[in-house]
Amino acid sequence: MNDNQLDEQILAAIRAGHGTREKLMKIDALRHRTWLVVAERLNVLTKRNALVSSKAGWRLAN
Repeated sequence: MNDNQLDEQILAAIRAGHGTREKLMKIDALRHRTWLVVAERLNVLTKRNALVSSKAGWRLAN
C-alpha cells in the first residue's frame, strides 16, 4: 500500500467518526500498519491542512 492509499484510508476513517488513536487502531486496515507509520501520515495530512489536530484527536479541516 502506498502513502496515498493509506492517506485515503485515514481520511475515510476520520470522516466516519474515528478521530482518536484508539478508534483508528481498531480499524483492521490501519491496525496492520504500525502506529509510527499511521502517525507519520497523520502529521503529513495535518501539514497539508487536510486534518486539524487537537489533544482529543483529529478532524477533517473542511
